[in-house]
Amino acid sequence: MTVDDENIEFLSGIDVGVDFSDYEPGITETDADAIVTGDAAETDEFNSIGAALDQKGADTTVLVKSDYDASNENSNNDGSNSALISIVHKNVEVISQEGPTKTVIDERPDATGGGRAVDINAANVVFKGFDVSNAAQEGIVVTGVENAKGIEITDNKVTSDTDGILVSEYGPEGFDSASTDGIVIENNEINHKRFGVSLSNGATEPVVKHNTIIGNGNERGIALNRDGEGVTNATVEANLVETSYVGFQRNDDGSTVESLSNNHFINNDLLAIANSASGQLDATENFFGTEDRQTIQDEKISGSGGDTVFDPFAAVEIDPDAGK
Repeated sequence: MTVDDENIEFLSGIDVGVDFSDYEPGITETDADAIVTGDAAETDEFNSIGAALDQKGADTTVLVKSDYDASNENSNNDGSNSALISIVHKNVEVISQEGPTKTVIDERPDATGGGRAVDINAANVVFKGFDVSNAAQEGIVVTGVENAKGIEITDNKVTSDTDGILVSEYGPEGFDSASTDGIVIENNEINHKRFGVSLSNGATEPVVKHNTIIGNGNERGIALNRDGEGVTNATVEANLVETSYVGFQRNDDGSTVESLSNNHFINNDLLAIANSASGQLDATENFFGTEDRQTIQDEKISGSGGDTVFDPFAAVEIDPDAGK
């Protein structure tokens, strides 16, 4: 949706949240090195994403058709700490042909057991255009990648019983040292029961933009450094964050924010923004669900750290169902 400026020098006509209406895969079948389809019969056709990645390895573009059936993946329904799909080779693109409204990765097709849905353990990975649903643990995890660059998670719908998208140093087998540089998390709809987007442990210049993040009253919509080393120069813009416990939280003195603006924090149970780091946090040019400055100061902004500057702020009522 679009929100128009009323009373401050603000970006006029701010688009917030997710929009799948104009989804384009950006590749054609002839561009792809492998095609995943429910009716795999030709050379370079596979019936699962895992099989395509195992066969093709690094430097591969995988196009996934809408008749894809996630039950063809190797099952992780024993409840183990494993992912249904693991991307372990660098320079890989996994892209759906028709977008998240038509291409479903159901992590628990029979609603039993379950682990993580998607692990990304390599640099230069694009994961785009899927409905990642019914994840018993995290929906998408970027983990155990040393100095990884070029990771893009875009145009997905993620539904998880824990975290939606988690970026962490903790590898799939425990404490793997890792960091990410410039990860892009954009235009995703995330329904979560713990953290919506959680960035931790050495993430540098992450970009979190145009996401719709919907919680169930627990934990954080967007969290910088819930444990470990700080997150550096984060850009958090044009997100719609709704019904989490806290909309946005910065947890650590080592975490810095390049931009926190044009976001809409509405109907979060405790706070819109919690600054638990000692330095000042610039949170100007956001919408907090009210036009009253005193209400924002008393009820929407807090934290054990330094000051949070929130004025000027957007004073425009918006549809609380925007972006769903």
